[in-house]
Amino acid sequence: VSFLPIAALGDDPGERVSVVWGWTVPETSREYALVGRTAGLAFVDITSAGTPTLVGLMPANPASARDIKVYQDHAFLTGDGAGYHGLHVFDLTRMR
Repeated sequence: VSFLPIAALGDDPGERVSVVWGWTVPETSREYALVGRTAGLAFVDITSAGTPTLVGLMPANPASARDIKVYQDHAFLTGDGAGYHGLHVFDLTRMR
């Protein structure tokens, strides 16, 4: 239905995308794509499929690959080859 180039997700040098996950706000049915980037996580509002909108970025140590999982109202982000990175947890209720 639409396309959002990597440059629209934060155009850091060598930026790549390695994973996409989703979350829906239970109270409003707004839909978000959580996009794992080399430099962290991008939040894209995809409620209107024809007009995806970047709404925020969460920086993290550069990683060759990301993994994102969502449990209830939290996103969990990891990164391969990111040095001292650990597990990032984001409270998705902040998207409301």
